[in-house]
Amino acid sequence: MGAIISILGFGSLGVVRGSLAAWFQSLMYGGYTPAGGVFAKLTSMGMLEGWIVSPFTTGVSGLAMGVLDYARRLVS
Repeated sequence: MGAIISILGFGSLGVVRGSLAAWFQSLMYGGYTPAGGVFAKLTSMGMLEGWIVSPFTTGVSGLAMGVLDYARRLVS
């Protein structure tokens, strides 16, 4: 889902300039985007994607490092 949102132009800093999302926002809303709407939700999802993936990636990396350290101690 995150890749699709990114491809459409919803990035970690908001709507990406020159993207399909930017074109749609300009065409449909101009300077006003209603809160709580689908476009606003997609923007939020794009901005939060890094926060959702990053802790997961950090956790998996930490777990892998712990397992490798444990295995190293068993061998030595």
